[in-house]
Amino acid sequence: MSFFKVISDLQPRGIGYAILSLIIEDTDEVYIIVKDEEQKEVLRDILMELKDQFESRRSETSQLRLRNFQILTEEEYYSKWEEYVDKRLIFVERDRNLISTSLDKMGLFIESMWRVRARDPIRRIALHMADILVALDVAKEHYAKLKELIDKEMNEQDPKAKKKLLKEIDKKKRELISMFEKRFTRKEDIDLAFDLISFLVDRGYL
Repeated sequence: MSFFKVISDLQPRGIGYAILSLIIEDTDEVYIIVKDEEQKEVLRDILMELKDQFESRRSETSQLRLRNFQILTEEEYYSKWEEYVDKRLIFVERDRNLISTSLDKMGLFIESMWRVRARDPIRRIALHMADILVALDVAKEHYAKLKELIDKEMNEQDPKAKKKLLKEIDKKKRELISMFEKRFTRKEDIDLAFDLISFLVDRGYL
């Protein structure tokens, strides 16, 4: 089975959620369940390449880290399910349907890589994703200031002060997007970076 057939079966959202789980899960290791050995091999190659690329780029002070993972086929999981009762399980085919704008953006990002039909799609996905994750460390402080303004505007009662804050928010947001635009040329990368920084900072992951 080709890489592109596996991606078609897992769907971009499935790949995206597997990647997202390595970023956000509050555990040292996640267990990812897929249908068969072919899906297991392709997904393992993507996630291993991503971890390698990210670790080679991340700064020593980075708060962002990728969890360790194991990938199991459905047969491997169901035949020894008792061994995994206390583990964090990610069922790719089921969990890819979760309602999440971050997962939507991740799916579009993966799909855009898939459409290109690059010579080495696994490395291409990993390189772009690793670059985005590294950029989030740089953008963290910028977004924190933006969030501070947003929170202040929500609590402001004076119309004039509120209008002034809205202008400051718009300016700070444009500055953040401009920072991503200088780093990335693809719209999918920029959109995903902006969505992830807000998702991760707002929820305390970064």
